[in-house]
Amino acid sequence: MNTHKPIIAIVSAYAAIKEPHPFSAFTQHYCVDSYIQAVVKSGALPFMVPSFDATDDDIIAILSSVDGVLLPGGADVDPSLYGEEKDAACGDIISSYDTFTIRFIKEARKRHLPILGICKGTQILNVAFGGSLYQDQQFWMAKEDQQFEHMHMSEAKKAYHPVLLQEGSNVSAIFHGAKQIETNSLHHQAIKAVGKGLNVTARCIDGTIETIEAADGAFCMGIQWHPEVMYQDTVSMRNIFITFINQCKKDA
Repeated sequence: MNTHKPIIAIVSAYAAIKEPHPFSAFTQHYCVDSYIQAVVKSGALPFMVPSFDATDDDIIAILSSVDGVLLPGGADVDPSLYGEEKDAACGDIISSYDTFTIRFIKEARKRHLPILGICKGTQILNVAFGGSLYQDQQFWMAKEDQQFEHMHMSEAKKAYHPVLLQEGSNVSAIFHGAKQIETNSLHHQAIKAVGKGLNVTARCIDGTIETIEAADGAFCMGIQWHPEVMYQDTVSMRNIFITFINQCKKDA
């Protein structure tokens, strides 16, 4: 029986250091602590992976050393990667990060590693499968039809809107067969065309795609909300990470 803690690769975010910091001329690779804490508290070890000009062998070497991949939130996905021009409503993009992450996802899939995407991580997972995104909420829903402001940053740790779960899906099983849950919402972009080989398994009641899963049955899941932010105060959200980590243990 394998008793070691699984090692989870977290593709770290990438951004410029803002002035007036003395190192403002440089960029940084970082990970928001809530992801790390969720991984650790769920029984695994976090391993931060910076994006860089990696060879295929570099990516293979990293993935050979880990048991699963976590794709965290971050800047908007470069629209050129799904065949669109950048709209003014699209936020900051880091094309080199996105290109690295897509390569990382594709190699992880070849190696049958469990993958969990969160927010931007879900969106870039969809793009890696050939899907596309709405660059801003105004493009998937007319203002007069919007029931929710999906970039709902106030009270981020609390549930904001209902999400309907597909019966028989992995995400429904994570929530013990529930048909509906309540989640937070911290995004202004969303999935448009679903990537080939992915199934939609949860939607907000306004129709926004909230969860995607690999159609081949592998644990490859994207969650549009932020369960790591709700981890401490909402017990049910811990099940997402615990299930993911347990899957990594099986595959280790």
